[in-house]
Amino acid sequence: MGLIIIILGALQILSGIMAYGAAVSAIHQILGAVLFGMGVLSVALGSALRQLQAIRAATERHAEAMEVLKNRRQGAAA
Repeated sequence: MGLIIIILGALQILSGIMAYGAAVSAIHQILGAVLFGMGVLSVALGSALRQLQAIRAATERHAEAMEVLKNRRQGAAA
């Protein structure tokens, strides 16, 4: 999911640069600037999502390891 958002954000940045480069009036320059800015935000959002997914996976692995350790200790105490 995060990778798709990053790719779409990069495409939006490129379209913003193209729109700004081909601008014939102020409204087209504004459109290019807005597209570029929203693309940057999209790339940042995609990166944050990828980091959160990695943190979630690591947390789940840690919880499973702690559960195994807890079960071993209970088995040894019995």
